[in-house]
Amino acid sequence: MKRLFANYSNNQTVIDEVFLPLDHVIYPSYGKHVWHWHTSDNLPDWRHAGLIVFGLHYGTDEPDFGVCRNLQSMEWSPASNTRAVHLGLLPVNPHMPRYTEWLNHVLQYIRAGNPDAKIMVYANREIDLEGLKQWYHWSRNTVYFTPAVRASGKAMLASLIDATEEAHLHVGGIQQFYTVKDFSHLASFPQVDIWRLSDLKEQNDLMEVIWRDASLGIAGLDVLAFHVAGNRRCGVAGFDIYDWVNMFYQFGLSLTAKDFVLSGLEGGDFPDKEAEAISMGIWHIWEGMKNKTEDFPLIEREALQKVEFNIDGHTLSLYLNPQTGRWWIYFEEEEDKMLPVSRKSVDSLRNGQFPFPVLKYFV
Repeated sequence: MKRLFANYSNNQTVIDEVFLPLDHVIYPSYGKHVWHWHTSDNLPDWRHAGLIVFGLHYGTDEPDFGVCRNLQSMEWSPASNTRAVHLGLLPVNPHMPRYTEWLNHVLQYIRAGNPDAKIMVYANREIDLEGLKQWYHWSRNTVYFTPAVRASGKAMLASLIDATEEAHLHVGGIQQFYTVKDFSHLASFPQVDIWRLSDLKEQNDLMEVIWRDASLGIAGLDVLAFHVAGNRRCGVAGFDIYDWVNMFYQFGLSLTAKDFVLSGLEGGDFPDKEAEAISMGIWHIWEGMKNKTEDFPLIEREALQKVEFNIDGHTLSLYLNPQTGRWWIYFEEEEDKMLPVSRKSVDSLRNGQFPFPVLKYFV
């Protein structure tokens, strides 16, 4: 680790010195059309990339080759001019002095050098939200967090509650029979929406709604079902492969999303299955990036169709983009906030009923 910290004192970060290259996974494949890899003699042009991928590994100096091999074996369409680069592995150690400060410096350096790229990071342990909070720069944009199947402790919840002071927080994939009681009180916050696994499976457009104005995504591999990951920490119920890749695809479609952090990569019983799940997720980010369409908030609200509902003395304004079929709800009481809503919520309002995510703003 001495090498990693050697250049920090002069307030400069040299990417090819802190990231381990991926020499052992470079071989001719379809991936050559889109992927640019960090090798010992070549650092890809990450400043002009549309998608930047790298790994965060604790306690190891060896890159994870499984994800990279899978990425190289996939067929990538060369139709898009947007570059995708893999910076290799960033070996980090939370026990080193000034570790958090150094890690934030590396990540902010990448973001400053390429403010428009989507960044996908995968790690072999749970990400410390508190330690990385400076990187996230919480904003009014929606934050999507997929919790561990057995949920997190009070430290994680404290970070999430603190984040909701300025952000809207979506918590997806909750399984009530696994979740600690401390987690349930988050539902009382108007700026927090908690979606059960059954919600995500039953409403086809809900994953899109969650991601539509998201700035940051955090997911744990243990949200996958056991048959997908083949790892004992994953529950019997969980995301199947279709739920999983849809999450990444919607992230790629998002007009405002910047960073996606995936944690909990382990060797497990079937390490190839987890590597395949991650690489398929990255592939679907790319697919989403190629298929995105202009929509609110990057277009004016006046370009949307306005519909009003009167329920229990409240006048609610909803907006529809006729080009995409996407809905938003307008909260005048909440500093002119516009939040995406699902078609199921719109149908409930038409029937004179408040869906719970909307009701919380009036009770």
